[in-house]
Amino acid sequence: MICPSSLTYRPPVAGHPPHQRHAMAATRQPDTRAGLILLQLLFGLVVLLLAQPSQALPLFARQTGQACVACHVSFPELTPYGRWFKLNGYTIGKRADIPLAIMANVGVERMATPTDAAGNLQDSRDGAVSLSAASLFAGGRISDNAGAFLQWTYTPYNFNYPNPQQYGGYAHADNMDLRLVGRSEPSAEGFPDWVYGLTVHNNPTVQDVWNGTPAFGYPWQGPQFANARPAAATLIDGGLGQQAVGIGAYVYWDRTLYGELTAYRNPQGPLNLMTWRVDAPAAPLHGTNPYLRLAYNREWGANSLEVGTYLARFALQPGQDGDPVDRYTDSALDVQYQYITEAHAFSVIGTAIHEHQQLDYTYGVAGGSDNASNTLDTRRVKATYFYHHTYGGSFGLFQTTGSNDATLYMVNGGLNYAVPDTRGYVAELDYQPVQNVRILAQYTGYTRFNGGSTNVDGMGRSAHDNNVFYLDVWFAY
Repeated sequence: MICPSSLTYRPPVAGHPPHQRHAMAATRQPDTRAGLILLQLLFGLVVLLLAQPSQALPLFARQTGQACVACHVSFPELTPYGRWFKLNGYTIGKRADIPLAIMANVGVERMATPTDAAGNLQDSRDGAVSLSAASLFAGGRISDNAGAFLQWTYTPYNFNYPNPQQYGGYAHADNMDLRLVGRSEPSAEGFPDWVYGLTVHNNPTVQDVWNGTPAFGYPWQGPQFANARPAAATLIDGGLGQQAVGIGAYVYWDRTLYGELTAYRNPQGPLNLMTWRVDAPAAPLHGTNPYLRLAYNREWGANSLEVGTYLARFALQPGQDGDPVDRYTDSALDVQYQYITEAHAFSVIGTAIHEHQQLDYTYGVAGGSDNASNTLDTRRVKATYFYHHTYGGSFGLFQTTGSNDATLYMVNGGLNYAVPDTRGYVAELDYQPVQNVRILAQYTGYTRFNGGSTNVDGMGRSAHDNNVFYLDVWFAY
């Protein structure tokens, strides 16, 4: 049932601290037959899967006997039942004999202007059919009070290994969440008034059950290889994914009030397996880092509404022991509304994240910032509609703004506009012929990119030159 993709793409933001992708100049033009090949592949896959028996369901669906749409509006956005299943530690249903599942994405993407100022193709894979990633899942019910969600992913293209100008595939730890839960006696309605538990996970907010938080936030997936990436993101918005381990306690009362307190640290001992990857973090966490989550939830008829907030304080240690550290305080608000019937599913999700950065090392020691402190603000909103869980679409807006800092936000060797401002939209159409296959057509457009709308790289490239079209088939079994 929970069939999330690790390929969640953040068009408005990239990793934090700011990073740069290495352009791979190439004169090879993309294969003009790529679109036709992909359509043939999609058609063949759909025909094959339509012939499969109905028990061909992802891991948690096999455990509960429910269809994936019982838990998801669109992967990985959870329904009220999906949230209840996750909060109960993935324990609902009968333990699977083989608690495994697989997932893969194959797609093709095309940038509006895929060449650089010299006319060279920015990325040799532009316009070519590519495997984005493949994942193996394990977990589900372990006992009445324990369950797990474990994901390992093979990525064909890693930008940092073994050589910045080459691409090498590697397998790595992906999203993971282990839970130990308890419950009060069921009420007259058949639900326990209290659900409480412990969670151990490897990506801040991956443990959350509402999709306004970053780990499973919209857009659920998107282009992997489009070379241009915005320069900045708040740290909680993917900056610590699979690089830190959180141990937290949560409580959920009357399906109404949720509270959680989690502490994040660098992994040690066996917990290193939850963060194993080739590209080790550039700046590990310093000490214990707290995270607080509060949410109000209401469900009535076909409707559900959540309004929440979360606050995190992270300390990074880019230097040696004894050096100053950089501190990031992230505070956020999120809201999620859903209307779900057998024929119609509609949802709206919004999030706003504010980050204060105290850059004692980056500014005072390394000289990597013009300011001792900065701020970043991210806003996202999206609306989704699905008809009979088969035909659907989404539209989302995103915006990231922040302090003026020419040194910190230097991109491709040029100062550009010295601010991280990026704005744009994501338009998406989905077709899900069977519950474990989804075909997606997505367009990401930028109205501002790294501070400006024109000449954003100092070489004449406009923000809209980075627009990208993405066609993808998602498969899970």
